[in-house]
Amino acid sequence: MPKKILGAPNPVSTVTDYIPPKFIPMPKYPYPELIVIDNFVKDEQLLADIDNDESFWEFGYRWWNGWWNTKAVDNRHKLIEYIYKDNCPFPIDIEDGGLGHGEGFEHWVGITTPEHTKKSRKSLGKYWALNPHQDKDEAYWENHPQGKNRGDHMDSIRTPLLGTVFYTEAPEEGGHLRIWDEGDYHKVTEDTPYQLIKPKRNRLVIFNAGLVHAVEPIVKGRRCAIAINLWDPKPTTPMEEL
Repeated sequence: MPKKILGAPNPVSTVTDYIPPKFIPMPKYPYPELIVIDNFVKDEQLLADIDNDESFWEFGYRWWNGWWNTKAVDNRHKLIEYIYKDNCPFPIDIEDGGLGHGEGFEHWVGITTPEHTKKSRKSLGKYWALNPHQDKDEAYWENHPQGKNRGDHMDSIRTPLLGTVFYTEAPEEGGHLRIWDEGDYHKVTEDTPYQLIKPKRNRLVIFNAGLVHAVEPIVKGRRCAIAINLWDPKPTTPMEEL
């Protein structure tokens, strides 16, 4: 029996340790819906470089065109390359039967503490470290005639091909990633099924970032993670290109 890797109390459903299966694209969503891998980065030097790199943790959204267009110039690029070029847990290259990497990678970091919950607004009946949302092309949504404050129609929402979270530090308590089985925020209710994924150092989470997701309150400690989205086409939202 596979070992359960979710440490949250009473989740609606669970995730097991990743065992490489045959990759079978699903009509609903052609990339894997959810993969969780512990002790993912085996390169101790890369982990140490990330821990000691202040620029890695600078806030703001960045864009990288990928190793096939631009050489990796910093530790974020090296980590992205490590995940999706050298150690991708499913076929992604077109020549291997995958669907490709798209146009490139959006990436940003987050350091969250109990203070973030105190500053958040209430959403879906509770307070969060990161409020429920789906990753999307914000500029496209804001400018769409049926977008922000104009109905939030699903046609106004463009989401990435894949979402990624990689943890370098986990809080002692709290900070679980909650992913609902729903891509429309307005349809999420207390009965909507969801996954709860515990933050853990060197844990990789690959998921459908078009699904509504959030970060549970941090009770003690801090959560340090980088988020990486694969996009095709590139989002219209302005980002620093590095």
